[in-house]
Amino acid sequence: MPKDDELRLDECRTFYDPHPVSLHFRPFIPAEIKAIVLELDGQRLPLREAINRLQAATKGYIRVDIAMGSLYWGIRAKNPYSNKTFLKHEVKILRFKYDPPWT
Repeated sequence: MPKDDELRLDECRTFYDPHPVSLHFRPFIPAEIKAIVLELDGQRLPLREAINRLQAATKGYIRVDIAMGSLYWGIRAKNPYSNKTFLKHEVKILRFKYDPPWT
C-alpha cells in the first residue's frame, strides 16, 4: 500500500460521473452512499475528505484507484467454510480528476 504522500490525498480533485456502473449493479449500492456520491458530484475538494465522508456512511470499504481516477465501494464477507475473508461485491461509485494547484 503506498504512503499517503504518494497518493496525494490532500490535493484537490474534481469529482464527477456518479454511479458510472451498469444498471444491474446500482441497486446494490446503499442509499447513504448514493446520497453522498450525488453530493460530491461536481465538487472540488481533497481526496481525503471525500473518502472520509464515504467511509463514515458505510460498513463496507472505499477503494481508491489513482491510475483510473475512480472510487469504489465494496463489502467483504466471511467464507462459512474457512476463516479467510473474501471479496463479495465491489462497484465503481465516482470518478475524479486531478486539479493542478494553479487552476
